Amino acid sequence: MTKSQVRYILGNPVVDDSLDQKRWDYVYTIQVAGGDILRRVLILHFRDERLSYFEGDFLPTDEAAELANEEIT
Repeated sequence: MTKSQVRYILGNPVVDDSLDQKRWDYVYTIQVAGGDILRRVLILHFRDERLSYFEGDFLPTDEAAELANEEIT
């Protein structure tokens, strides 16, 4: 994906570091009424203006985890 495609889907990154345009950081927070605040981080890395890889602390949904387990077995 290009940077403009990523920006269209995810919006502007939270941290706009003019010194490192190859890394975009997104931070998501969710609070269910009366519950704890959940904070998740997504870091995107670009090479040659295209998404190269990403990292973060997101976990797959139960359905995605089940599909992955089925493919392994």
